[in-house]
Amino acid sequence: LVSRLAFSTALDLPQRAAAGAYTQSTMALSARLVVLALSLFPRQSAGFQPRSWVQSPNAPRTAPRVVRHVEIGESVRTRGDELSDGLRSELSSVVREIQHELSQRDLDDDTFQIVEGYPFQTYQKDGRAFPLVITPSASFDDSVPMDAWVAAHKETLLQLSLSHGAVLLRGFPVPDAEAFGRSCEGLDLAMTTMEGSAAPRTNIYKDIVFTSNEAPPSEKIPFHHEMAQTAHPPNYVLFFCETPAATGGETPIILSEEVAEYLEVNHPGLANDLETHGVKYQRTMPADDDPESPIGKGWRSTFNVQTEEELEMAIQGSGYESWEWQPNGDLKTVTVAQPSLAFDPRTGRTLFFNAVVAAYVGWEDSRNDPKKSVVLGNGVALDDAVMMDVDRFMTERRVAFPWEVSPNSDILFCFKYGKISHIHDSNPDPRRTTCS
Repeated sequence: LVSRLAFSTALDLPQRAAAGAYTQSTMALSARLVVLALSLFPRQSAGFQPRSWVQSPNAPRTAPRVVRHVEIGESVRTRGDELSDGLRSELSSVVREIQHELSQRDLDDDTFQIVEGYPFQTYQKDGRAFPLVITPSASFDDSVPMDAWVAAHKETLLQLSLSHGAVLLRGFPVPDAEAFGRSCEGLDLAMTTMEGSAAPRTNIYKDIVFTSNEAPPSEKIPFHHEMAQTAHPPNYVLFFCETPAATGGETPIILSEEVAEYLEVNHPGLANDLETHGVKYQRTMPADDDPESPIGKGWRSTFNVQTEEELEMAIQGSGYESWEWQPNGDLKTVTVAQPSLAFDPRTGRTLFFNAVVAAYVGWEDSRNDPKKSVVLGNGVALDDAVMMDVDRFMTERRVAFPWEVSPNSDILFCFKYGKISHIHDSNPDPRRTTCS
């Protein structure tokens, strides 16, 4: 959808931004409104007139809502950066209706089917299943390479992951990590660099598929958004289990909007602090990877350098407020303040997007104290009782399922930017989970 931002020219967004007519955040909101509306009419030109288009016999049933959606964007532009509670509520309603329309567009495809009723699935107030489970239908052609099938259904998969938060592809012919990698290639998305990742990983397939974490299976990795502590976290994350544990070893997930709502109702002080100040992450890295720690990725592999001099050059401008060399060659880092609770105009929801819980309860090894690993953006420490309660809530509300593997292995497709938080459960049994 971002590629269709040319439509914003019709609404004079760049010119108004250049003239300082409104703030960057308002421009981003207006642009996303337009882009979302555009997904309903991708073949239209930049000169598209939405009000006349409503009269077209080809307009979908949500066409009037699309127009109202654009009008909301125009209203926000004229009001500056103000977004009243009433307008925010209407925006959320419009977005959800359009998202539902989009998610239903291609569901008449005869190669797959949506299956509900799995015991691990949960359902939101508006009826959305989490995760949405898709399986091959009787007419699915096993001779078609999986990457070709994914490419043909790219927009459907992206939209469903946005609407539901996660899509579980179950029963498709994906026998191993290489086949998983080829399936990921079918999405034709730009890859996120691993720079800044805390987890030690191994490259499995063409810098596309990596082990999710090289820490011992006994190490639990608490809830987090992938690389949320970095300046450029991925928009989508996919998981694939090549070797499941004999018992346990799941990759539980939870909807970020649920956590945000819980915070706003039960801990409004923390919610306000997170939205106002964000958070800073503090971590001490070894020189080389420590495979015994879930946050043991060394500074050499983190920044793809070999010497301290190269590190000093690479770390500048990469999202760190400060760094300090330790006598033994370790590197102590503090990030700039990162957003952690935000309103997402693409879905109309407030989201808990961060690695706060993971850092506070799980960033522990010989170099790091988890209680000091994350603070508010203004330097104030987090309330321990509140953080423990949030961790408890996320653990109770998590969704977990046993991995199904070869020859028809699961792929868990997550819309990560502000949607999904996941963990890796501890387990004494060996396992191998990969991600892209």
